[in-house]
Amino acid sequence: ILRMSASVVTSSSESLTEPAAAKQTWLWFAVMMGVVVIVSALAWSQVQGTKMATDEMYHYGQIEIYLNGDYYQHPRLVTLPSYHVVMAVVAKVTGLTSLDAIRFLSMLIGLLVPMVVFAMLRDLPADLRAMRALAVFLIPTLFPLNFWVYTDPTSLLFVLAAMWATTSRRYFWAGLLAIGATLVRQNNIIWLGVCHAIGFVREEHWRFTFASVKRYLAKTPAFLLGYALFAVFVVVNKGIAMGAAEAHPSFRLYTGNIALAIVMALVLQLPMHLSRATDWGTRSSRWWAGAGGLALLVAAAHYLWFDPSNEWNQPAGYLNNALAWTASDPTHLLISCVPLVLGVLALSVARLRVSGLWMMYPATCLYLGSSWLITGRYSIVPLALLIVYTDQRPRWAEVATVVLLATFCVLFYTHGFYI
Repeated sequence: ILRMSASVVTSSSESLTEPAAAKQTWLWFAVMMGVVVIVSALAWSQVQGTKMATDEMYHYGQIEIYLNGDYYQHPRLVTLPSYHVVMAVVAKVTGLTSLDAIRFLSMLIGLLVPMVVFAMLRDLPADLRAMRALAVFLIPTLFPLNFWVYTDPTSLLFVLAAMWATTSRRYFWAGLLAIGATLVRQNNIIWLGVCHAIGFVREEHWRFTFASVKRYLAKTPAFLLGYALFAVFVVVNKGIAMGAAEAHPSFRLYTGNIALAIVMALVLQLPMHLSRATDWGTRSSRWWAGAGGLALLVAAAHYLWFDPSNEWNQPAGYLNNALAWTASDPTHLLISCVPLVLGVLALSVARLRVSGLWMMYPATCLYLGSSWLITGRYSIVPLALLIVYTDQRPRWAEVATVVLLATFCVLFYTHGFYI
């Protein structure tokens, strides 16, 4: 990850032949990272000395276990402890073992995310690359986690890097990075499969023959290793979640996170959807029948199978819990289907820049549907991929998106909301 991120500016300027264009790329990268560093420093200074935030008690608790020379798994830690092992080793070597120090190390990981996004968008103008990198950094459910001891920024970093390597046809690195993502959060196995499938589309152009599949699998042994390791883990662990399995049952599907992610994509990407408003009028009746039918199907599934009864959706003081229990009322649940239908229609119009990336949508349903606990941070990866890979839109929409996301971050921070 560090090696790939360190080459962001170098790799992004290799294709630029004019010195002025290369200088502009450097300038926008510097401006973007300057904003990210300043905002991060201010935010991190505000969390110093504060009490542990929700799941920090499990993540920092696991790191403390290792720092104390013990090697057992925290009973409430759901994920594999790979992130915690690395953080404990770095903390032990550097002497940065306090909660605030570990938060600082986590913040450094978060700084790599916009760098990777900037590198992924080499085919866009430099200013748009900078704005999209800022947009990912300012996803409201991701932003505070950059300054707490959470695995989500690290998970996103590995998924984005794996996708970058895939679209660059570096399949060995893509497979290893996707394995790394799965080691951080087990359900990232879904994105390992998405990267693998996108690589097949890029290499074989949808030619599903025995010869083409065999040829592609021979090129991608790292992905096959990832599948094998995950299968062994599930069999040995007797499920996907490590701890608190009663709150994270395996091999079940729920609609809460899918619905929340679609509504978040509608609201947080509203400028993008508005910039595509004229596309709605050009769609055929056949498209409206298909997209409208899909939207109604999603809404019906949400209405019939919405289940907010997870024990971790009970505590008050969390916006996601308030939304979940407000929506549990039949009338409110029916009302919530309106933005859900609009969200599905809006996403149906959105154009993606990578061939085969439409697979992201069913993959997201599987990725989010496997989680009973309803929380907006589970939507971070699909929201980031949507920001990165939607087609180029007017500059006003790009600027408005950054402003909108920044506004939500400020509102969430000043009002103590956490979704």
